[in-house]
Amino acid sequence: MLICQGKKVLGDKCQKHEQCTGTPNAGDCMADPQDNVTSSCQCNPGFMTYNGTCLQVNKTLYEECVIDDQCNGTSDKEALVCRKIRHRKLCMCNSDYIEDNTYLECHHAKRKIHEECKLSEQCTGTDYANNCFKKGKDENEKGVCTCNNRYDLINGKCLKVRLNLFEPCINNKQCSGTDNAGNCTEIENNTLCYCQDEYLDFKGRCIKGSRTLNEDCEASIQCNGTKHAGVCGENHTCTCDKEFIRLKEGCLPEKENRLLLIAVGGGLFGLLSCSATILLFTMRRRKRSRTTRLDCSSSSRLPMRSIHYSVADNYVFGNLNDEEVNI
Repeated sequence: MLICQGKKVLGDKCQKHEQCTGTPNAGDCMADPQDNVTSSCQCNPGFMTYNGTCLQVNKTLYEECVIDDQCNGTSDKEALVCRKIRHRKLCMCNSDYIEDNTYLECHHAKRKIHEECKLSEQCTGTDYANNCFKKGKDENEKGVCTCNNRYDLINGKCLKVRLNLFEPCINNKQCSGTDNAGNCTEIENNTLCYCQDEYLDFKGRCIKGSRTLNEDCEASIQCNGTKHAGVCGENHTCTCDKEFIRLKEGCLPEKENRLLLIAVGGGLFGLLSCSATILLFTMRRRKRSRTTRLDCSSSSRLPMRSIHYSVADNYVFGNLNDEEVNI
């Protein structure tokens, strides 16, 4: 008697493969994994059992899926998960990985400075170190995470460099954008790039300070190296302040200097007057053959303040007794 058997489904007992046609992708008649003796319909190679069905495994990035276990087609078996994207479920990289759309792979994310990488998107473990640097041009070559452009590794951190005057900073090495502004200094509760020692900020630049008398300058604030010489003159050199005049290597008040000149001039004038008087007396003596004593030695030792032009003028311009001269 011929017995007709229906289609065998997943898990049914069977004697041959041809019987297992009742469940898609479950066409293998093989020993039951439970007892390893009785044969039953099992999922084909490359498929897995799930709720009475056979699901394809070894799926890669962006392939449709039902459960996470299907998404194991990459070298890192834990890189993919089955995630709902709009109205579909797809194999996607999990939160610890980043998608490589070129090679449909998942790479470790949150890589830190100097750690191995293949894509710059992996380098998110260190702030401002989002660049995957490769020595060669081969796209498959692996690189290392490095600091971004205009950032340098300073004390284990990627810090912005080439900062200009008054830009925020935390380290002197950042302040290289303005010449001679290499100090990271606290100014009014802010840490900013500022001029180095002996330099002054002037119109967004740092210029040399402590300029002395007659040194080159471009602004008066530079001229603070010589007392009372705080003016940058028309010839762009440091000159004396108003009401001060230069004397040797310094600047003195103009009034005091004028009195000094008057005193010195008076003394010289007194000596010249005395000499002229002696000369005039000698000439008259020769003419009259008279002996007259004349002593001017004390005039050269007179205190400066006691010398007056009027007295000397009287001696020089003729107010002399014809018979005798007394000084």
